[in-house]
Amino acid sequence: MMPVQHTTLFLQSSHQQVKRRPVLLETRLSYSSEGLSKKAEITAMVLSHSYEPLGITIGRDGKAFGQLIFISQWGNYDNNVVRKLHSHFAKKGLVVVSFNARDLDNSSGRTSWTGTPETEDIKTIVGFLAKEEEVLSHTENTPDVLKPGKILICASTHSLYGILAGSGYLYGSVISSSLHPMDFRNVKLFYAFISYPRSVVWLLTLWKCSWFFKRVEEIMGLSEIPSSPEQSSLNESVQSRPVLFIYGDSDHELQNIQPRLIEGCDHFWFGKENKIAQCMEDWSNEVVIHNTD
Repeated sequence: MMPVQHTTLFLQSSHQQVKRRPVLLETRLSYSSEGLSKKAEITAMVLSHSYEPLGITIGRDGKAFGQLIFISQWGNYDNNVVRKLHSHFAKKGLVVVSFNARDLDNSSGRTSWTGTPETEDIKTIVGFLAKEEEVLSHTENTPDVLKPGKILICASTHSLYGILAGSGYLYGSVISSSLHPMDFRNVKLFYAFISYPRSVVWLLTLWKCSWFFKRVEEIMGLSEIPSSPEQSSLNESVQSRPVLFIYGDSDHELQNIQPRLIEGCDHFWFGKENKIAQCMEDWSNEVVIHNTD
């Protein structure tokens, strides 16, 4: 195992509202000097969590493959799935970034009922990871060899208690799907959604739910979508990206999806965190690392 170093920083969200203070996202950066010294392509994993207004979120963490792992979750730092992924990949020499969603712990701002501000928050974090000079400016004793290559957007959306406790209000995967490949031209984006909450997206995003559905379809190469929730057309075509859906075989959110099922699990994943980490690692090795498109 490689020794892991940690630092905390605050990143300013690109989403700002008139006459309101800037939104600062509490962010944790974990890395290994030995891992950063490897001349491997950067692969970041973004891990998103559930919707804070609808329940008590129990987590936050992130990991990545190749060399850089990013975790965003719509909750705090202590979710069981996020913590496991963060630890698993950081110990493998990857750069891991996790952050508290707006209005949680030391992150400022307010959560929304449309998802629009949160999509800008995710872009801020991924944009940070996509710039090697930004990452290196917050690390110590690391050689200047980082070169952004591939980012795996991993959305783990699971919570313990809440209004929709039994139906899976997995907000993070919804928000993470808003990331557009054209927004980050120097890297390739790949997507993995854990327990995507298809049946309740309408509640989490109000009138923008159809846009988020189309975003997932476009990522999978099934349709075209607007480049932002407010726009109605896409000016540039986007090549479809590999997409992984992970569900427990006891989860009910399986409509019209062909996911990788993990036996004996529901969307809470208690005691099964190792299985998710291994599934993510296997898929990344099979699809992401060797992708040359």
